[in-house]
Order: sequence, then structure tokens, then C-alpha cells
Amino acid sequence: MGVLVVEDNAAVRLLSVRTLQAAGYAVLQAASAEEALQLSKTCAISLLLTDIHLGDGGMDGFALVDLITREHPGLPVVMMSGQSHNGPLAVEKGLVFLAKPFLPSSMVECVRSALRGFDDRNEAARGPGNI
Repeated sequence: MGVLVVEDNAAVRLLSVRTLQAAGYAVLQAASAEEALQLSKTCAISLLLTDIHLGDGGMDGFALVDLITREHPGLPVVMMSGQSHNGPLAVEKGLVFLAKPFLPSSMVECVRSALRGFDDRNEAARGPGNI
């Protein structure tokens, strides 16, 4: 299973992919929402890391999250944006928000945090003594 990085800016996408790979994550990458949807249907993903404003003129990151999480309920999500007003909206939807520009270490911590939150939710759902 891998982290699916969705970013239309090639430089940011490459930085994100390399940073996550260096941190030990398997990474899939997409330059558009449509490409991400295809990957989410054919590959096992453990987390979605997506930009909010995908410049391809198609859907934005929020619409992409809605579609992918229908197929993968409970999938951890990290939303990225250079526009800080998107942060509260992402958090309100229960998503982790990463403001651009970011330090690579900040991105890795956001991914770890989102995955920990997912593991914590799964543990609580199983209940005490259940494996």
C-alpha cells in the first residue's frame, strides 16, 4: 500500500514523492484528479495527499477526496494549499491540512499524524480485547 500524491505542479509533486520515499513510504503519484481516480481504483492506497487547487481545470482536491473516500471509506487524507483560508475548511471536514510552502519534515509529520489518527480510529472501533 502506498501514499497517493496528487499535485499538478511537477516540482512540488517531485519534492513530495522524494521526501516520502526517503521517509520509507511507498508512493504513487498523479498530476491530475482524473489520474488519481484511476490509480485509486487499481492500486492499494494507505493515504491520500492532495493539493486543493488542481490546475487541470477539472475537479478540485475536495471533490477528489469525496470520490476516493467513497471507494475507500476512512482513508486518511492530507490536503495541501498555498491559500491559508482553505485550512479551516479542510480541518472542518476532518482532514489534515498542510500549508504551502512547507518544510519536507512538516509534510512527513502531517502524513504520520494522519496515519496515526487512522490507526487510533481503527483501534477504538475494534474495542478492548478485539484484534
